[in-house]
Amino acid sequence: MATTYDKASLVMIPSGVKEDKLYSIKPTSGDGDFTFSRGSDIEATRVNSSGLIEKAKVNLFRYSNVFDNVNWNKINTSVTGGHTGFDGSSDAWLLTKTDANGNIYQSQSYSGVMTLSFYAKANTSDWVRLRNGGGYAYFDVANGVVGGTISDIDSTITSVGTDGWYRIEVAYNGSIGISQLFVADSDGFTSGTSGSVYIQFPQLEYGLIAKDYVDAPTASVVEGLTADLPRLDYSGGASCPNLLLEPSRSNLFQQSEYLISGSGWSAANLDRTANAVVSPEGVQNATEIAATGSGGHPIYEDIAIANGTYTISMFVKKGANTAKSDLSDGYSSTSASFDLDAGTINENTPETLNAFIEPYSDDWYRIGYTFVVTASQSQPALYLYDSSGNQSYTANGETMYIFGLQLELGSYATSYIPTYGTAAGRGVDECVATSVSDLIGQTEGTLFYEFDIQNLSGQDNDPITITAKDSGGTDNIYIQTRADGGVRGIYYAGGGVQGFTNSGSGYLSDGNHKIAFGYKENDFVLYIDGVQVDTDTSGATSGSFDELYLGYYNNSFNPSINSKQTLLFKTRLTNAELASLTQF
Repeated sequence: MATTYDKASLVMIPSGVKEDKLYSIKPTSGDGDFTFSRGSDIEATRVNSSGLIEKAKVNLFRYSNVFDNVNWNKINTSVTGGHTGFDGSSDAWLLTKTDANGNIYQSQSYSGVMTLSFYAKANTSDWVRLRNGGGYAYFDVANGVVGGTISDIDSTITSVGTDGWYRIEVAYNGSIGISQLFVADSDGFTSGTSGSVYIQFPQLEYGLIAKDYVDAPTASVVEGLTADLPRLDYSGGASCPNLLLEPSRSNLFQQSEYLISGSGWSAANLDRTANAVVSPEGVQNATEIAATGSGGHPIYEDIAIANGTYTISMFVKKGANTAKSDLSDGYSSTSASFDLDAGTINENTPETLNAFIEPYSDDWYRIGYTFVVTASQSQPALYLYDSSGNQSYTANGETMYIFGLQLELGSYATSYIPTYGTAAGRGVDECVATSVSDLIGQTEGTLFYEFDIQNLSGQDNDPITITAKDSGGTDNIYIQTRADGGVRGIYYAGGGVQGFTNSGSGYLSDGNHKIAFGYKENDFVLYIDGVQVDTDTSGATSGSFDELYLGYYNNSFNPSINSKQTLLFKTRLTNAELASLTQF
C-alpha cells in the first residue's frame, strides 16, 4: 500500500551534503537538490554527532610538508625527504644544520591567537627551537621536555606514534610575521654549526591548541566545516541531524577563548589558567578561573556597544567548592545566576530576557540571556560565587571552567562564533532549490515542514520556514511562523492573496513542530501538529512556481530554524492524510 511519503514529489531529510549542496533523497535524479551558501567566512560551528562543537580545520602554511619548496626559506640548513614519519609513512624530512642558527621558516602576515605545531624527532641533535611570531619555546625532542619559553601563551610537547616522535606546539597572541624552526644545541642555544632532526607536518592555525593535521600541498587549506557547507547539527543529543539555518551574526568579544592576562579580559580576585581542561570542543582549550582574596570574583571585558538588544552567552563547567555563577551584562543592571549541579536558572532580574541554560557533553552548560542597552558602554562579566551562592566572599578554593564567550546583537543566542583577536561574523545560511517547477504543485499541492525552533518570542523577525515562488517574484506559497506564536499558510498569485489561513497568536511554543499547508481552488487548509487550525474556501490557484526556499521572506534570507524535514506534494492531500502527516 502506498504511503503518504510515496506520494511526495520532493523529500529532503537532512543527511547528504557537500560544499554548496544539500541533497534531497527524492527525487534521486538530483533535480530536487538545494544549493547552499554562507559566504566566505569560516566562523560557523555546529554540534557534531559526538555532541562536540565542531569548527573548520585550517592549515595556513603553503606547501606545508614540502620543505624543499621555495616557500620554505632555509638559513644554514638543508633538507632531504623520504624518511619514515611518526605515522609510518615516508613523509618525514631530515633537517640538517650547516652553520650557526640554522633554521627553516615561512614568512606570514596574520595576527591574533595562533598555534604553530610540528612533528619532530631527535637525530644528531636533541633540541629544537620553535618560533611563532613573538613567541618562542625550546623542546627536548629526545626526552619529551619543554625548555625555556618567551612570550608564549602555552607550549607543549606530546609523544605521538612510536620510535621517538613528538608533536611540539607554541601558542601566541599577536602579529605572526614568521613561523620558524631551529635546530638547537641545547636549551637556549642555537649557535652550534652542526646537528640534525627529523620534521614532519607543520601547521599554523587560529586557536590555543593544535588540531588534527590538515595537508596543504600548495596553498593554505580549509577542511571540514567550510564556508559553504550545510551544517548538519546534533544539538540537544539528537540521534538524527537537523539542518541548522541561522541569520548573519557577529561575536563582538574580540577573544572568545583566550581569557588570561593580556587577552583584553580583566579579572578581580581570580587566577586564570589557559588550556586547563577539555572544552565542549573536545580539546584541552578551556580556561580555569580560581577565586583568590576577598570580595567579588568577576572576569570581565570593557567593550563599547551601541544602543540595542544583545544576547550574551558562554560555556561553563563546575570546578571545586562551587557550582554557582552569575552572568551580568555590566551596564543595564540585569543578571542571571545559574546552578551547574541542577542545571537550572536560580534567579534573573526582571529586565533579563530569554535566560537559558543548555546541557552539553561532559557536564558543560551553555548559559546566557538577552538584555537591552540604552547607552553606549557595557562591561559584561561572569561572577564566580561560593558554594552558598554569595557573590562577595573570602576565597576557599572555588574554581570553575569557562569557554566560548559570545556577545551578539540580537534577541536570542545563535551557534558559537569563535574569535581570536578581533570580532568575527558568520554569514546567513541561504538554501534554495531552483528549476523545480515539475516538483511543485501548481494549481493544487501541499507544503510540509518539520522544524525545531527556540526562543520563538525573541525572534528578531517573523521567520519564514518554507516558500515556493516563481523566479520573477510575483507568485508565492509560504508557511510563516510568527514571533507571537502564530502560523500562517498563504497562497499569493495574480497580484493578491488567493488563499489565507491563520492559526492566530500563541499557537506555537519553543520546540519541534510539523506544519502542512494544502491548497486547491477554493480549498485551502492549515494543519499544525496533527490538528486542523484554519481553512479558506475562496480563492483561485493560477500561480506559477519554480523555486523552493528555506528561511526566506520579502526577498531576503533571515532563517532561525533547525530544519528536520521538507516535503512537497503535487496534490492537495486529504484532511486525513494531513492530520496523519503532521501528528507526532
